[in-house]
Amino acid sequence: MEVSMKTIELKLYRPSLSKRNIMNEALENYSRAYAYLINKAIKEFDDIKDSYKSSAGYYKTNDIVKWISKETLKELNKFGVEPFKDSIKIDFSASLAGVLNNKISRGIEGLQTNFRERPIYFCRYSKNRNYCLLYDEENNKYYAKIYLMNVKNEKRKKAVLNLGKTLRYITGDKELYKECDGKRSFIIVPLAFGKWQEEHLKEALKNPQILKTARLIKRKNEYYLAINIVREVEEAAEPVNFMGISRGINKAINYTIVDKMGSIIFEGCEIEENFTKDKLNSIANKLIKKAGEYKCQAIFERLIDKGDNLTFKDKQGKLYIPIMNCSSYNSLYDIIKSKLRANGMRSPIRVSAVSIFNTCPFCVRHSKANRFSSELLICTSCGKSIAVEKAGSINLARKLIHYSNEKIPIIVKNIDKRIAFINEEIGLEYYPANPFDCQAEFMKEIDNVIARFYENIALEKQKENYKKKLSLIKRLEANKNILKLIESN
Repeated sequence: MEVSMKTIELKLYRPSLSKRNIMNEALENYSRAYAYLINKAIKEFDDIKDSYKSSAGYYKTNDIVKWISKETLKELNKFGVEPFKDSIKIDFSASLAGVLNNKISRGIEGLQTNFRERPIYFCRYSKNRNYCLLYDEENNKYYAKIYLMNVKNEKRKKAVLNLGKTLRYITGDKELYKECDGKRSFIIVPLAFGKWQEEHLKEALKNPQILKTARLIKRKNEYYLAINIVREVEEAAEPVNFMGISRGINKAINYTIVDKMGSIIFEGCEIEENFTKDKLNSIANKLIKKAGEYKCQAIFERLIDKGDNLTFKDKQGKLYIPIMNCSSYNSLYDIIKSKLRANGMRSPIRVSAVSIFNTCPFCVRHSKANRFSSELLICTSCGKSIAVEKAGSINLARKLIHYSNEKIPIIVKNIDKRIAFINEEIGLEYYPANPFDCQAEFMKEIDNVIARFYENIALEKQKENYKKKLSLIKRLEANKNILKLIESN
């Protein structure tokens, strides 16, 4: 089984003026408390950098949380954020850890210092705090119960019992909602949504454990509850073909589908001349449909630590840049990853994008000289030509095939009457409990090797073999079938 996570956004349907005022006040209080923590962190930024780095060389939310002392939490009381103190600690710490881990800039310029309304984060799904959902079975309607007020809030009112509705909590025990005699610290608001969101809500009725964290968002004077859903899905079937999805200069996205021999069976593109980030979902849906139709493993460029050299400058100095920048392309990857897994398909794989736009897909010769212009690749070896954008998606689609042809050797040795699997380049030294039945255990150890590499990435970068090891780790991430066992006497 695999874990799938997605976010559904539910609109709070026509909240009354008093409930709007409560939400506005809560959003402002939360935002001011968050800004207070940020400004306090700026004053102690150097100390946080030095004191809260993990032994692996990076920053984790759970470590940054420890910087927020009991005294600091008491200071937040002046903002009236008692209902979501735990949440704001996690929200702030995750943001600060993200800034500190940023490879480009680890300075205070990465922090938001000016006041800006921030969505309220709820770190748990609960009947008695944070938030939860209620269901009216007779009328097939859903409601959100959201805790937004502390005990001193003057907006708290005694509930007026509505005899026209029977609400039950969307929890394992489906407890009946009952009004208490005291004043409410929460509001209850009906929800509006589409068919896609309703399918997930129906699933939550049967399995409430899928409902996790959430955010209360205000957008264009409307209010939304964005809920994270986590569920287990069946492991996807083995793909039949490969689909390379690359950026373009004339087209937002180019894609090529090849079979397991590397033969092209379909080519396509998404033309978005006036591309904006709000078109990513539409592009993602089209690509997912095509990937499902051809039973593909989707393959993306890894645009994290290195670029793809798609940008081109001609002899006159004119610069040609991709329609989709790295941030948008990575967002497209995230959207497709979420949707593929939710639909029972394999997650997309990211591979090195180095040379994909100057490698000839006919003879596999790669050279910067192959790039004739912003649009055309002419191979200096075989003389064949092809559109640069097409070459990129073809080379991506064939990456896993090339990887599988370049095996990573694993030496099998007999050491002190024990069988050992060894590869010094990736740091593997594995002694199976049962060498005659250890495939699952061996693959788990390979996962551990990959995880340890990234956990200690700061130390790995200081080693002479870093680039070689990084290349091998990336190939292993993409396809574990490239391992080749070699017996040693």
